[in-house]
Amino acid sequence: MKISTILRSLLIIIVGIPAMANAQTKWMNPTDANEPYICGRAWNKEMGKSYNRLPQRFKATVPGRVWGNSTMTAGLTVRFVTTSPNIAVKYVCTSQSYGTFNLSGCDIYSSCEPCPMCLGAIYWARLDRLFYGNTKADAARIGFDDAFIYKELALPLSERTLRAEQLLGKEAIATFEAWEQKTDKTPY
Repeated sequence: MKISTILRSLLIIIVGIPAMANAQTKWMNPTDANEPYICGRAWNKEMGKSYNRLPQRFKATVPGRVWGNSTMTAGLTVRFVTTSPNIAVKYVCTSQSYGTFNLSGCDIYSSCEPCPMCLGAIYWARLDRLFYGNTKADAARIGFDDAFIYKELALPLSERTLRAEQLLGKEAIATFEAWEQKTDKTPY
C-alpha cells in the first residue's frame, strides 16, 4: 500500500512539474481593452485609459469637492471571465484617503434606486443628493426585489422574519465605553 502511494505521488510530481513550468500568468490592464471592463462609472469610452469617475469636461460644472473626489476609484469594479482556478490581482492605489466618512457637499449618481444596504451607507456618508435612473419597481421587475427588506425594516424587531436576540449586553457595552474614552476617534 505504501509503495503504490509513493508511486502515485511520484507520477503526480513528474506530470505536474512540466505543467507548472508551462503555466503562464497574463496580466491584463482593463484600460487597454476594447470592451468596457471597468464598471461603476459613466461615459466609459470617453474616460479612456483612466480610472477616474468623471470625464474632464465636467470639471467646470460640478462642485469643487465633487470634482476632487472624482479621482477616487471607490465603487469601480473590473469584470472579467476566466477558466483559471487561480486568480492573482495587482493593484496600486494612487488616490489619497478621504480622511472622513462625511461626504456632505457631494452628490451620488446611481443606475437605480439603492438597495437598503447601499441606502444606509449613503445616509451614513451624509451625501446631499441622490440621482438615479431606474426605480425600485424597475429593479423588482427584473428580479432585484428589495421590497421585502424595506417592509421588514419598518417592523419592530420582535415582528421581523429574521429573529434577533440581544446577547451579553453588559459585556458588549464595554466596547462602547472604550470608544467613548478614546481621544483619537473620528466622531460620527
